[in-house]
Amino acid sequence: DNVPPAQSLPLTHFKLVMGSTELDGETLFTLITALSRASTTLTALSIEGVGYAQPDLFEHIALALPNLGALTIAYRDSDRQRETRPASWPGITWQYASALSDLSHLHYFAWNLRLNVVCFPDVLPLIENGEDYNVEAEEMHEVYTLPNLFLAYVPTLKGLVILERGG
Repeated sequence: DNVPPAQSLPLTHFKLVMGSTELDGETLFTLITALSRASTTLTALSIEGVGYAQPDLFEHIALALPNLGALTIAYRDSDRQRETRPASWPGITWQYASALSDLSHLHYFAWNLRLNVVCFPDVLPLIENGEDYNVEAEEMHEVYTLPNLFLAYVPTLKGLVILERGG
């Protein structure tokens, strides 16, 4: 019963890279809550190997660590994944951008979102008629719209990184 009062942590940066296991949701939220003791000083957070990646994770991070200037989160979308590589995140992209909107100091955000080919209405007639179309241009469309989406919610953002390392 003699628990000392929580002292603030003088951390400015925290990085965790998971090895052969992923960080489950409960442990991840507990870690973020513990790091909130450094909420006034922590400016950079990097966690690679998370097994939980719903948008409420970003909301929790924004509430617990409002002074973050840099955030990197790498999600593992498979139990077999052991290193950072592109992953299909379970939420909708705008939900993640919206969840980061309370981070008024965020300048850098990196994640391992898998960019998928998206077919847009203007190419559907070409596909239906069996005609060729420029797949590279379709892939690039998502790359060009993603920064605008995040900037709409996080106007302080200076860098948006899509992590594609690993194999």
